Amino acid sequence: MVNELDHTYTLVAEPDAAGEARVIELHALEPFTAMNMAQRELPGREIELLEDGHSLGRMKCTREGFWVVLPFLLANHHA
Repeated sequence: MVNELDHTYTLVAEPDAAGEARVIELHALEPFTAMNMAQRELPGREIELLEDGHSLGRMKCTREGFWVVLPFLLANHHA
């Protein structure tokens, strides 16, 4: 059930070695829920995290569980 305080978070994963990109959308109160899902579902993959369509940044969760913040790619930046 979607709460009126929820945000829509979108995880956009860069293509993997097989060329497969992934997009995951979920509703949550805060971005940590989306980051937790990315850690489980997309380990080692570069992602862009969007909140209600606005980019919060690009990041990667290493297989060891550390988050690395990545620079924006100007061609992909959502203004």
